[in-house]
Amino acid sequence: MKKIQKIDSKPFSMNKSKKVPMRHIIAVGGGGFGRNPKHNKIEKYILEQARKEKPKVLFLPTASAEDKSYIVNYYACFSKLNCEPSHINLFERTPRLEGLFNQADVIYVGGGNTKSMLAVWREWKIDKLLKKAYNRGVVLAGVSAGAICWFEQGITDSWVNNLNVLECLGFFVCGIIGRFGDEEIISNWFINTICYGSMAMRVSSFKYKS
Repeated sequence: MKKIQKIDSKPFSMNKSKKVPMRHIIAVGGGGFGRNPKHNKIEKYILEQARKEKPKVLFLPTASAEDKSYIVNYYACFSKLNCEPSHINLFERTPRLEGLFNQADVIYVGGGNTKSMLAVWREWKIDKLLKKAYNRGVVLAGVSAGAICWFEQGITDSWVNNLNVLECLGFFVCGIIGRFGDEEIISNWFINTICYGSMAMRVSSFKYKS
């Protein structure tokens, strides 16, 4: 009689010595500590995804040109949570970046001018450091510009007089628009762009209950 081989019920892996880490990108359309550091439900959720007792959080306020009040709000929020908050300045004397990124469990990107932020990041090779962090399973999160940046394309108001489609980091092969439905000019521009066929996107709308 032919011997029946017992089938392993564990998920099949091409290389059992290498586990693919869980990857998270949390894109927040608006709100968060930038508006009110006392409202921290979103921030608590982001920290929970790191699955660490006291995760190290690295804040990138580049898009706001490292606005000091924004950084103050960041520490006012995260210093009250069970984590180790820090941030990076690129417009002052900049530390060695690779070590800081390697230590982070969570990387949070602030809002502001998406186009300017991406240009500065590419100069400092932060785009490559973020991709390495993503592949390691570091939780990546951000609001507004910090939400748009992870996608292939985003609709941004980085220019004063008009909205534009911006090429972003491309971690996701799709597009994103922030504040859709909340600001009439953004909603109308998006609908007109889709109708003329210059950008193909899937629209998802979520309402966050505080």
